Amino acid sequence: MLSFLSDMSSLWAKGLGLFGGASSSITQAVEGAGVHMSLFRFVTGLAATVPLSAAQRLVPKGKARHVYGALSSLAVLGFAYGRDVGQFVVAGSLVYAFMKFFPKKCGYLTWATIFSYQVYLHYLTASQDSWNQGNIDFTGSFMMITLKLISVAMDYQDGVTGNKKQNEHSITRLPSVLEFLGYLGCCQGLMVGPHFYFDEYMRYSHNVGEYDILNHPERMPTTWFPALKAFVGGMLCAGVFAYASVAVPRGAIMFYNDPSASLFKKMGLAFVCNVGYRSRFYFAWLVAEAAYTVSGFGFSGFDKDGKPDFSKAINAPIYQIETNPSAAQTVTKWNVHTGLWLRNYVYRRIGRADFSAILLTQVICGLWHGFSLGYLVFFVNTAIMIQASRIFYRIQSQYLPKSSIKYTNQLHRILTVFNLNYVSGSYAAGDAAACMVWFKNMYYIGHIEMITLILLGMTVFPKRKMGKPRAAPPAGEADQAKKAK
Repeated sequence: MLSFLSDMSSLWAKGLGLFGGASSSITQAVEGAGVHMSLFRFVTGLAATVPLSAAQRLVPKGKARHVYGALSSLAVLGFAYGRDVGQFVVAGSLVYAFMKFFPKKCGYLTWATIFSYQVYLHYLTASQDSWNQGNIDFTGSFMMITLKLISVAMDYQDGVTGNKKQNEHSITRLPSVLEFLGYLGCCQGLMVGPHFYFDEYMRYSHNVGEYDILNHPERMPTTWFPALKAFVGGMLCAGVFAYASVAVPRGAIMFYNDPSASLFKKMGLAFVCNVGYRSRFYFAWLVAEAAYTVSGFGFSGFDKDGKPDFSKAINAPIYQIETNPSAAQTVTKWNVHTGLWLRNYVYRRIGRADFSAILLTQVICGLWHGFSLGYLVFFVNTAIMIQASRIFYRIQSQYLPKSSIKYTNQLHRILTVFNLNYVSGSYAAGDAAACMVWFKNMYYIGHIEMITLILLGMTVFPKRKMGKPRAAPPAGEADQAKKAK
């Protein structure tokens, strides 16, 4: 027996040695290629979510699916972030304790602790500088667990206190520990999202509601083709990001101060730089979309033509973002599910539907992204951009003839593309000083245009209280207005 144990110990030690040697070789190869090892681990973990999510669909519904989701998510997070996975465990445990012992205040307690702690983590790790240098730490994924923890805690608080009108996702029963962990870990969504609600997860975990079709494999449309399409799209976006980063480095744009360069040249370079910068987010979200789709969780039923709809998995419809005739609508299409989260847990609860509500919502979003004046500058400017777009739409719908809509929509689209890249430059710039250098190099033309539109809306084209719109709204703008109400 002792001999057997000795042999097993020897084999274990050799196995660890081989693994350590392989790991060391991989590290040398990755860093030799100029890629930070943390980025390699993150991308590898993100890619692993696709097969892991495909397997989750095959796991029996109920408790087994809860356990699988929790353990597989912990494994991916542990691989990507090592020992920092403990941060997720502690945060989840604290919020569950709030829900169990302080049900009527658990949402507010989660806001006060987890959201504040996440802002502190951004400050402690200098996450913005770290990410821009290619070093991926756990704070990006901690942003996702922050959304989920606030969501489930607020949903339970609303259900217990009877505030169901404010929140259609409210729940009245305390989730079991397994249900809670399964929700946090489902489809490894803590890597990059997108966010979803607890009631949606419970329907998926038990194959009920829109997921009843999972009980009938012969009726379930194939998920592999749309998942493959999203995954390939993500790889293409990664290529665009890699190319743009070399062709037009971020520093060359943010500090481009050649007096002889025309505004058109600067805007052309800015367009390439900012599209490339956005592509890294498209890459991550498209890979996550592939995971959600292949798991079946992204299935949203069938559209009016009988075609399968996987829109629940989509977090960034690229075409609608890059070519939208409305800046206000573009913002709602960027990081869709986080935008819905902000609407449900911030915007609606302010109790107003004016510019101050938009501004406060965007400031909260800025703090969620990081402890940086640069982020704050960017998100304050997005609020200005949204308001200017709303004024433009008001002029279109209430003051101009209906026959002009196809022409004014094109002008609105041009302004949206310009403003999107003008404002996005401040996000890519980083700190507040670099943001101001960027705006100065662009002669503040975006601010002049947006503020002029807002002033026109306050004086020459005020909001009319009565009467129907005289022009059809741009695609999606009417839906946004209804949601805002």
